Amino acid sequence: FQALVSGACLVLAPREQLLPDAPLRALIDSQQITHLTATPSVLTQLEPHGMPSLRTVVSGGEACTPELVRKWSQGRTLFNGYGPTEITVCATITPGSARPERLTIGQPLTNTQTYVLDAHLQPVPVGVPGELFVGGVGVARGYLHRPELTAQVFIPHPFAASAGERLYRTGDRVRWLPEGELEFLGRIDSQVKLRGFRVELGEVEAALCELPGIQDVIALVREDSPGDKRLVAYVTPSPEGAPDFDSVRVALKQRLPDYMVPSFFILL
Repeated sequence: FQALVSGACLVLAPREQLLPDAPLRALIDSQQITHLTATPSVLTQLEPHGMPSLRTVVSGGEACTPELVRKWSQGRTLFNGYGPTEITVCATITPGSARPERLTIGQPLTNTQTYVLDAHLQPVPVGVPGELFVGGVGVARGYLHRPELTAQVFIPHPFAASAGERLYRTGDRVRWLPEGELEFLGRIDSQVKLRGFRVELGEVEAALCELPGIQDVIALVREDSPGDKRLVAYVTPSPEGAPDFDSVRVALKQRLPDYMVPSFFILL
């Protein structure tokens, strides 16, 4: 909606033109794109040199790094945004160009409220870590056909001025900084972000343990080189023998989305 409410041109492109580095660079140059929103995974693979039309970059969908801020803020404005799908994508953004020396997720957008609460749903002082809760007009009604999960994470607003308002429990650990911005500290649970997609590591592990030849599994995201995150499964074979990982990968794709299928399997 950013382009539409500003009277700008929103460029829609096929997937093959959005791949970094060369295809996306060619699209930006040919369409004279001035503003780009991308995940850190994409920005890591896209070289920032050239592209003279590109003035503003918004990073979102995953945790940004100070290295990326330094790389992309040379001659451009880089905003760091935050927000899960449940609150209509974006909840906070840095008020100006992100600072690599103290990287934050910024301040809440207009008509959005953010609260850092403890386990008793009480606000914590500035500088003290807590869980981030989000309220406002962007909060979704819930998950379709999943009333139990909806009740678990969309809770009654404890500080609402009127009845019926709710907060979304993000599961993210943050803290307020003295200047009024939020610092992202990680997840409270085992959920991770991989190329902008949410991955529940426990769900990956459970799906693997259902397959023959696998006794136990630990799934995690490895980043052996900056920006190159891969989902890896460490597998303990069953006493009957080790599984065939080609067959395991085929079976997993019938149970899980592609982005939740590990890139590598390591036998323990």
